[in-house]
Amino acid sequence: MQLADGTYVGPARIPDGVTLRGLGPDRTRIDGLESDAVTLGAGSRLEHCSLVGGGKQIAWLPRVVVRVTGTGAAMLGCRVDGHIHIVADDVRVVSCIGSGVVGIESNRLVITRSTFSGMQWDCAIDITGGSGHLIESNEFSDLLAAIRLTGTVGATLRGNRITARWWGVHLVDTEGSTVIGNSFEHTMRAVDVDGGTQVQVTGNAAISGDSGCVLQRGASDCNISGNHWERCRIGLLAWDAGAFRHRDNACLDLGEPGNAVTIGP
Repeated sequence: MQLADGTYVGPARIPDGVTLRGLGPDRTRIDGLESDAVTLGAGSRLEHCSLVGGGKQIAWLPRVVVRVTGTGAAMLGCRVDGHIHIVADDVRVVSCIGSGVVGIESNRLVITRSTFSGMQWDCAIDITGGSGHLIESNEFSDLLAAIRLTGTVGATLRGNRITARWWGVHLVDTEGSTVIGNSFEHTMRAVDVDGGTQVQVTGNAAISGDSGCVLQRGASDCNISGNHWERCRIGLLAWDAGAFRHRDNACLDLGEPGNAVTIGP
């Protein structure tokens, strides 16, 4: 279904297998007013639209504008004035602009080539549970936390550009996460691993932050290698962590030169 120029008043639902396409975010707009703008069914696609709605923003809580409830749905080239809420498997968000994505017990979410900005106190991508997620080549700014994963398995975070007040990547009790080739600037904790196991932090660059990588709350069997930490206070901090490996990490102009690696109790 092709939409023309103008504003369409929602809420709307895209049925299973249907593609709804606008003429671009500056030309086609769907307004959900006090409700969600759009809900996507299984195998459906939403392309090249601007989405607004979700009612009034409450502090830093996510304001849901789009809901994805169907397996295999996709969004492409959309501008979302709020968050996308996903409760289905195999969903793709590609080349979108918005506040963020919330994923709940979904598998194999793909979020790529998108831009997320916030209000300095919120989190852009917040995924709880599920496995096989890919977060790749996105840009983040004006956030408290860019990416937070909780209880996920086998997620890959690759090639993202991140500026955030506190957390760049925050991994909470995850298993087998891979954080590779990301860049962090002016972010307090570039990568923070809280609990979990078998996390790989490889080939990342953190500039002008507090710490390049933090392992804590019993995080174990982690591999920290080939990272570049420049003008941070410290490089790697392991505090109340289990066994881990670190090698070939480069530190330059640290605020505390003797703390390239700090290991606590």
